[in-house]
Amino acid sequence: MMQRLSFVLMALMLTACGSLIELPGSGAPPKLYSLNAAADFDPPAQMQDWRILVDEPMASRAIDTDRIAVRPSDIEIKYYANARWSDRAPRLVQNLLIESLENSGAVELAGRGPSGLRAQYLLSGSLVDFQTEYQSGDAVVHIRLKLNLVEQKSGRVLAAKTFEQTQETGVQTRSVIMTFNDVFGLIQKEAVTWALDVIATTS
Repeated sequence: MMQRLSFVLMALMLTACGSLIELPGSGAPPKLYSLNAAADFDPPAQMQDWRILVDEPMASRAIDTDRIAVRPSDIEIKYYANARWSDRAPRLVQNLLIESLENSGAVELAGRGPSGLRAQYLLSGSLVDFQTEYQSGDAVVHIRLKLNLVEQKSGRVLAAKTFEQTQETGVQTRSVIMTFNDVFGLIQKEAVTWALDVIATTS
């Protein structure tokens, strides 16, 4: 009887304290952030029959995550608290490049590579930088994307280029995200225009 009473008392104590114990995963969910695809392209003379696939860019483990990276120094990487990208950064970049190609109005199809879609061209590369950095006390968003434009049939690299932008930002998370949106918007427009120009001159 005493043993049963002890179990009952313990259960009541745990119930009473339950609201005071923060269990793993019981905190407020992180805010999710995404970026916009480039859309302000000059209208093309006509749509081409070009089909372009976009590979997910390679990235280091520090960037290949849905966490939003910040580098307080050259040897340290941290992440913003309670904030996440809507997808892993390389996948987010891939999706945005596909949408930007579609928004250009110049291609018949833009899709994810590798896939079963048949396409003449492939954009592949690496996401080298995708973080906020502190430079001389100022917060700066730094994005660097290396791209190769490959002719699928021959496997030949038609062109390669590095796209890099930096821009000062505020320290609040929302300000950082808005700066990411501006910076990557510039890179997307530049990258899509470059790819289409290369295809036009080599096809």
